[in-house]
Amino acid sequence: MKNNVLSFFLTLTFLTSCENHAEKKIKITENELEINDYKIIESHSFKKYFDYIGGTPYNFIATDSGLFIHDIDGKNNKIVHFLNFQKQELTQGFIGKGNGLYESFSPKSSSLKNGYFMIFDFTMRKVIEKNLITEDFNEIKLPNYFDKIKILNEEHLIGSGSKESIKKFQVLNRSNGELIDEIGDYIKFPENLNPEEIRKYFQFSMDINPNEFLVASAYRWHDCIEIFNIKTRESFSIVGPSKIDNYEALVVNQSGEHIFERTPDVQHCFLGISVSKKYIYGLFSGKKDKEENAFFGKEVFIYDWNGKPDRKIILDREVMTISISPDDKKLYAFDVDTSEVLYIDL
Repeated sequence: MKNNVLSFFLTLTFLTSCENHAEKKIKITENELEINDYKIIESHSFKKYFDYIGGTPYNFIATDSGLFIHDIDGKNNKIVHFLNFQKQELTQGFIGKGNGLYESFSPKSSSLKNGYFMIFDFTMRKVIEKNLITEDFNEIKLPNYFDKIKILNEEHLIGSGSKESIKKFQVLNRSNGELIDEIGDYIKFPENLNPEEIRKYFQFSMDINPNEFLVASAYRWHDCIEIFNIKTRESFSIVGPSKIDNYEALVVNQSGEHIFERTPDVQHCFLGISVSKKYIYGLFSGKKDKEENAFFGKEVFIYDWNGKPDRKIILDREVMTISISPDDKKLYAFDVDTSEVLYIDL
């Protein structure tokens, strides 16, 4: 599958001071691992797995026995479907599309942990969990609006993008949604950037290492992936190679405050992220907002959990999201134009 392998000079030095570097106007973390390029670049072509008509898969979660499909449109009025690997067929879906009990109107994120599948509904401010063994459902109301919610461990959820905070993450009680803790500060940004604009400018997708303590965040408007240790509250970011930060999109309004202005020249960075025990996979766009299909990407940056670059993958077509299998052998995606579930062998 390797069509093109190139060697490049790679910088792998933590930047803990401003010596020999231009003063940065924006800093997401104190420590940064700067990437100039990748030693290995591979070209991969997708293969068709199966047709998926009547819905829009947003996320895939692979297990040993099958593939969970998080469908934002709700094929057959169900948000979650399961492809049985042995039978190679879709089983009955679960979590209805709607605004009732155990239903989701706007399913924003999903996660699977220890036999529980979870859907987070952005608009209705709630989490719906299904116990895959007992088939029981549970619904948890949240204290405010979040951008993403994931299962952290048996007792806690982890959220990001809270409307009530400028912290990076919120830890929530998994049984009742109560806010327990807030962690993670942005190191440097304009002082007069209000909380709403901070959330917009530092918007990110996140996924959690199966060890429960490491969170990987891929930033939408910054060429940056952050690795955050929930236990130690320490983090570092992998920056590069484009070094996009969209600082010029921070403009001063009539009140003298900085705001994040989505101009046509604002560049999209990471569209999504997927992780395994070993690696972090970030789907990258790099396109300007005015360009066609700016919300799609065909480059995947891969790192280990120490921040060391593994390789860059160039896909043969653009996709909105990616999902990796737990063994790092397959990468899944969905083609919205052909309604095909795709995969590549890694």
